Amino acid sequence: MTNLQEFQNNADPTRADTDGDGMPDGWEVQYGLDPASAADAGGDLDGDGYTNLQESLGGSDPINPGSVPAGSTSGVGGGGGGDGCGATGMEALLLLGLFLLARRRD
Repeated sequence: MTNLQEFQNNADPTRADTDGDGMPDGWEVQYGLDPASAADAGGDLDGDGYTNLQESLGGSDPINPGSVPAGSTSGVGGGGGGDGCGATGMEALLLLGLFLLARRRD
């Protein structure tokens, strides 16, 4: 994103991930998320059972339920169902918390 786009989206142009949630600012803006709020990392824009963070890290489209993160073995709902195909919502939030805690210590 340009500095102007960063400013318009309340993001910090000196950081690729302003809110430290693991999702790049440009990716968040592209999909209508807030680059200044880590709260949207645990959400699920397309209702496919994968968090926005999982979709970002896995290179999938968070607004297309047919697009799942790389390495997923389930086509739909693999993340939220606790079926062994991905992290449940609670596991994803725990991983996000650990990620944010580790970043804070750096």
